[in-house]
Order: sequence, then structure tokens, then C-alpha cells
Amino acid sequence: MALRQNIIVIQVPNKFTLNKILTYLHFRLQIEPDRKARNAAIIEFEREDHTLGNLLRAQLMEDKRVIFVGYKIEHPLFPKFKMRIQTEEGYKPTEALKNACNAVINQLTILSERFATEYDTKLYAHEFIDEN
Repeated sequence: MALRQNIIVIQVPNKFTLNKILTYLHFRLQIEPDRKARNAAIIEFEREDHTLGNLLRAQLMEDKRVIFVGYKIEHPLFPKFKMRIQTEEGYKPTEALKNACNAVINQLTILSERFATEYDTKLYAHEFIDEN
């Protein structure tokens, strides 16, 4: 049984590159305070779609200090969405977004490490079987 040598590389940024990511996203984000609710912001993400929107929404919902989070894509042909985040007093929506980004990066790092471990284990198992 031959093992296919296709390797999938998952590039997950580490904590040190978070500032670079946030700087990169800064040019793709427009943040404005929501005038209809206290301690809320509307953040517009350029060149992103449901993949990032749903991932961030789910992570923000895990935060106990976030009161409301939702996003909408105004038109399916344009890759941008608006996210509304409302938080408790003393906790800024932008801080909640940064915390959610950190949590997603940590989860992706763990996923990448586990994937690499499983891949290596299967690779060694197939090499052992092929030798015998």
C-alpha cells in the first residue's frame, strides 16, 4: 500500500505575528461606533465572507462580556460583511474582537499541531508496514 506524498501545509500565525495580522486587517476594517446602542460598534470587513464572519461570530459568542454579536453580508457578489458587536460597560467591542482573534489563532495552532502529529504517526505506521 503506497502512501501518497501530498502534504497539506497549514500556516497558522503565532502570537508574535498577531500585531502584523491586526495591522494588515486594519486596512481592511472600518470601525465606527453604533449610534443606536451603548458600548457597541459596527465593523466592516473588506474582502472577507462567511468563513471569517461565522468564525468570529461564534468565538465572540463564547465571551461572557459580549451582549450581542451578529454579521450580515449585504450582497453575495461582494466579498465584505458588517459585524455588530455590543459589550458590557467597561469592555470595548474592539477589545472583544482582539480577544476573539487571539482565541481563534490559539485554536488553529492546536489544530495544526494535532494534524501534524497525526500525519506523522500515519506516515511512520505506513513506513513500518512497508518495511515488513
